[in-house]
Amino acid sequence: MPSINITVAIDTQQSFVAKILRTTKGGWICSVSDREVFLPGSQLYKDINDYESVVGRNVKVMVQRITGNSIVVSHKDYVSKIFERKRIIQNLEKGQKLVGIVRHISEKGVYIDVLGIIGFMPIKETITGSDYTIGQSIEVAVSKIDIDKSILLLSTKLFQKIVEKETREIEETSQFEKRTQNLEKYNSEDEIISIVESLSK
Repeated sequence: MPSINITVAIDTQQSFVAKILRTTKGGWICSVSDREVFLPGSQLYKDINDYESVVGRNVKVMVQRITGNSIVVSHKDYVSKIFERKRIIQNLEKGQKLVGIVRHISEKGVYIDVLGIIGFMPIKETITGSDYTIGQSIEVAVSKIDIDKSILLLSTKLFQKIVEKETREIEETSQFEKRTQNLEKYNSEDEIISIVESLSK
């Protein structure tokens, strides 16, 4: 397994499987990838009185913070974020437009913070020639959601297509309204001419 990139793990809300190795003051020492991390007793989702009883078990965690040379992880944060993520995703729709912040860029795509959760935009869904920077505000559209798997995929290509379609519809509506107004104007003028002609007889 690859080493933990702390900045990336925090910015992308990445989760890991941690193996609880041994107890220590206030919690446990766990193994994540090739690193030992600290899981405080208060950060396990269930209250545990006998710390030794969970040694050897695996638990899903997220990186919470760095204290000195120690990486502090949390199982509570992982569980909380999973619930929050599913709640937000189930209220989204494919094609919905969102504004997000670029949090991380990799060879495979861009990680974007939208509504407090991280969505992923694959390279194929980016607009050709676009350059992205960390912290950049970006407009995207939802391209795929999977509530059960907690997947949220985003796209600037889809966003662009939606905006172009909306622009065309607005232009067509505007042109229709102008034609309608002109028609009403002509009808009104015809009525006036007809009235004038009838009065002059």
